[in-house]
Amino acid sequence: MKPKLWLGLASIGAMLTTVVYAGQRLADENAGLINYELDETNQKIDKVITYGDVEGSAYTEEDGSLSTNKWKEMIRDSYKFCEELVEQGSVLFKNDLVDGEPCLPLKKPADRNLKVTLLGQGSKNIYYRSGAGGAAPNDDLVVTLDQAFEDNNIDINHTVFDAYSTLSRSGGSAVMSNPNSTVEHSFSGFYTDAMKQTFAEYGDAAIVTFVRVGTENTDPNKGQLDLKSEEKQLLQMIKEEKDLGHFDKVIVMLNTPLAMSVDWINDPAYGIDAALFMGVPGYYGVGGIVHVLTGTDAQGNPINPSGHAPDTFAASASSSPAMVNALNSSISVYKEGVYVGYKCCQGYGFPVAKRFRRSWQGRWPWCHGCCSPILRRCWPCVGSHPATLRSRAATA
Repeated sequence: MKPKLWLGLASIGAMLTTVVYAGQRLADENAGLINYELDETNQKIDKVITYGDVEGSAYTEEDGSLSTNKWKEMIRDSYKFCEELVEQGSVLFKNDLVDGEPCLPLKKPADRNLKVTLLGQGSKNIYYRSGAGGAAPNDDLVVTLDQAFEDNNIDINHTVFDAYSTLSRSGGSAVMSNPNSTVEHSFSGFYTDAMKQTFAEYGDAAIVTFVRVGTENTDPNKGQLDLKSEEKQLLQMIKEEKDLGHFDKVIVMLNTPLAMSVDWINDPAYGIDAALFMGVPGYYGVGGIVHVLTGTDAQGNPINPSGHAPDTFAASASSSPAMVNALNSSISVYKEGVYVGYKCCQGYGFPVAKRFRRSWQGRWPWCHGCCSPILRRCWPCVGSHPATLRSRAATA
């Protein structure tokens, strides 16, 4: 009997050891979340390292500990920093006149909040960051687009926005997870008459978000950076509603780390008044997009989208000379040499050499952007061509 007894005790001991070890590992890995929920902290900075006038941490108490209040202060400042990155990095491609005034920034009516309709499946499924790896965020701390608008006292059309949640997630139709995911849900039948009847109430602006995903080790298929038929239908519907007086302005935001084709932005068939390249805002920077659209942050400070294009945005991205040798799963060939992006446009001129299609024209060249923090008058700049910026800058 004794051998069986010791065998049983040994088994129980091994099991308890495994449970305790696994629990300890789990607790260590999630210490931050556990302490946050318990309103406790296990953080303490024993020694503050100084570099000139900069201390190692601005959030410690006198005894070097990181208290709950200081932790929350650091989180608030982190949100603000992320928003500032988006504010200063966003690129204003286009800002046309609407009723004699620039489309952006949006102006709050005197007697009520701004009321807007967020359109496009991308508005519900913002692409927060580029990259195939990395840590997952705490979903409770992620800022969504609707939350960002409402935090800034802008009412959104929830009839439309909430309807995007009902779309099927199969086949990538609702979740953009790789460069070749379906970008927009099938247009037919989704925007019902009942849904359209809500447009006028939330008609200060129709704000459309188009998403393209970009990750390491995965290339988009040819044509993926062009506007899809469903997206064109969406813009045409919005233009029709605008012509009926249901929308005052049409604003398009490009949520992507990639340079999309932009031949459609100035197409009169779509009636786009302003276009903004927001890149990828991160999990906590979406509020900066709203500040850019309204021209002020939460404290009322003026905000300018002072970024400039990091690459050439061509009329047709698929006609880039790099596409000739791209999309080979077994080998990558860089036959274009140094003539990449703006170097190709500058090297060959407009239009470029005949062996490339004429659509590879720099619609918005590298470093283009309608605004500059130096001018301090960036919002009134009107139009979408660099010459417009130069003419206004010369008189600023």
